[in-house]
Amino acid sequence: MSAPLPQQPIGIKMTNSPSPSIVVEMFQDVCCPFSNTMFSTIYKSVISELKERTAIHKIEFLFHCVPQPWHSQSCCMNEAVMAAAILDKGKAVSYINGIFAQQTTFFDDSTGDLSRNELYDKLSDIAVISGYDHEKFRSLLSLEGVTGNEGLGDVTQHLK
Repeated sequence: MSAPLPQQPIGIKMTNSPSPSIVVEMFQDVCCPFSNTMFSTIYKSVISELKERTAIHKIEFLFHCVPQPWHSQSCCMNEAVMAAAILDKGKAVSYINGIFAQQTTFFDDSTGDLSRNELYDKLSDIAVISGYDHEKFRSLLSLEGVTGNEGLGDVTQHLK
């Protein structure tokens, strides 16, 4: 069965503007170095500048996960972002920043011999730094009880 249509606009709000006149939708992969550059520029420079100019309420930045299938770990990384958003949307941007900060440890040459569960463990460790409970976070990425090709429940549906 296909994923149900979302009840509200998708994406992770980076600025939480109550009634923005401009919405910038950023379609990114947390495994991509170019996405890292774009996210870092927006997160560390543009948003700060908008706050200084008291214009932050006019613009909303929405982060959308787009895994790159040619990097197998990319899907796991973006699933972890969805887990962060499910548990606490308020911390999700901090988690995304945390993944980008450790991005090179997830590149192909560093993850080629890791299992999916080992990747989830590393991603859950980053979640703790962002203020998430390790057990709760890791439970959303657990493959226990998964049968066939059903995926990770809510996490998979959010990523689709």
